[in-house]
Amino acid sequence: MKGVHAVLGVSNWAFGVQRRRTGHIRAFLAAARKRGLDATIIDVKGQFGLKPPAPELLELVEMFAGLDGSEDSMLTYAAAMQEARAAQWI
Repeated sequence: MKGVHAVLGVSNWAFGVQRRRTGHIRAFLAAARKRGLDATIIDVKGQFGLKPPAPELLELVEMFAGLDGSEDSMLTYAAAMQEARAAQWI
């Protein structure tokens, strides 16, 4: 599959997010670009890719991307999500 490109509708990441939706999309996009994403379906008015993501939201996305299927990683991620809800990041 040499040379294959992927296009992603990044707003799907923030489905159900009630707070900081643009920030969540910005963090997801940054993490995906780091992993090779080179095209998206996105609203250009959000200036995605131009403004840096909030570090706390990027940390959540990176933690999600790092899930390895183990119970420990899932518990760590679940605790982080609970903290994010308490801090009203999501």
